[in-house]
Amino acid sequence: ELLVPPEFAGFSTAIRTLLPVALSAAAAVPVLALRADPTAATASRVGVAAVLYVAAAIVWIRRRDAWGLAVRGFFARGRAAP
Repeated sequence: ELLVPPEFAGFSTAIRTLLPVALSAAAAVPVLALRADPTAATASRVGVAAVLYVAAAIVWIRRRDAWGLAVRGFFARGRAAP
């Protein structure tokens, strides 16, 4: 069911399938950046990016349920509109 085209599976299923892959790929970026340019400046930039990445993950975890309710409410209001 997860590997059917988005036209059949739906957009949310496609996102649920691709999100872990994208997050894992983003986790590899610091390693690749330091391999390409192993300097202190690159290490500090990678450190800042890692902190921002973790902060964004924390915000997402704390607010995803409320955001999901808001999106479902938005779609419900759209379907109910004349």
